[in-house]
Amino acid sequence: MAFLRRITTGVVSHFGMRVSEWAMIWPCAAMGFALNVQRDMFDTSPSFAKLAGWLDEPEWAFLALICAIVRLAALTVNGTFASFPYSPHIRIAASFLSGWFWFQFTAGFASAALAGSGAWSAVCAYSTLLILEAVNVYRSSKDLTRLNAG
Repeated sequence: MAFLRRITTGVVSHFGMRVSEWAMIWPCAAMGFALNVQRDMFDTSPSFAKLAGWLDEPEWAFLALICAIVRLAALTVNGTFASFPYSPHIRIAASFLSGWFWFQFTAGFASAALAGSGAWSAVCAYSTLLILEAVNVYRSSKDLTRLNAG
């Protein structure tokens, strides 16, 4: 029980500073779930053509869920264990990993849109997630700089 209380206190104490990182767990987890449940998602629109050529829905789902799990682990460790100095490193890695995932989706949709068979709205939506991950990388790197300076 004390361990659970320690984790809860650590998460709550840093939640406000890390809200964009916490929020980015949702799109990864939700996309992973959606791709697992709707195994023919890529057949529903030509916008998915490039993504379907790279990997199948279950493979994309696995990657999305890995991104969500790595982020959740990084944020759980963050601030909970003061003697663990690598929290910013793990958070940067989680943001890069998720950023890579959303970059692939953005690139796939952009490719389809440029070919005339895809919707530009998907590029707008998924590039927003990519931008948020870039912000998360920046914020984590600032924390790393402060850690190294102190």
